[in-house]
Amino acid sequence: MYVTKTRGFATKLGTTLTVLILSLIAVGMPAAPVRAQGSEPLLECVGTHTATYSPGVTSTPQSVTVSAKNLFVCPLSLVGTASYETTFTSSLSCDSLLQQTPFTTRKINWGDGETSTAQLSQTGSNINGTFVVTLQGKITAGLYEGNNVVITVTDVNLLATLQNDCASSGVTSSGGPSTLTITPI
Repeated sequence: MYVTKTRGFATKLGTTLTVLILSLIAVGMPAAPVRAQGSEPLLECVGTHTATYSPGVTSTPQSVTVSAKNLFVCPLSLVGTASYETTFTSSLSCDSLLQQTPFTTRKINWGDGETSTAQLSQTGSNINGTFVVTLQGKITAGLYEGNNVVITVTDVNLLATLQNDCASSGVTSSGGPSTLTITPI
């Protein structure tokens, strides 16, 4: 009976990792993570990002609930995987999605059961028609405390979606590949 439970967990974990890896292959690998010159990373992870907006983001500023989720695989590490989820409500419009935001806090959950709290600022840029969001800051508590963290999210087709949907029904979702990198201070 113990073996059956272990195999069930291993099968679920294997299936989850396979789906994540195939998703990365399907959408292309994410952009290279931002890295301070001369600093070797303590940890590098790749994954996927999804976000939903309710109601859809339009050209007119309105109160929107945003739910975002990132799932990462961290090869060559003891933590194995990482994830974070966040939900918040803010006044948003299509223009404000592309602007820098003040500091925000994210709780990162590691595959080994540990957590980290990160204090991050967000900037966005248009790279060849693809919107790239960079969240950059420090780990303020938990695993990797005191180190730098950079999360890069590539929102595939977000700019085209903004052009097509802002004037009508609004943008209701975005997503694409992402990276998470931790470097020493």
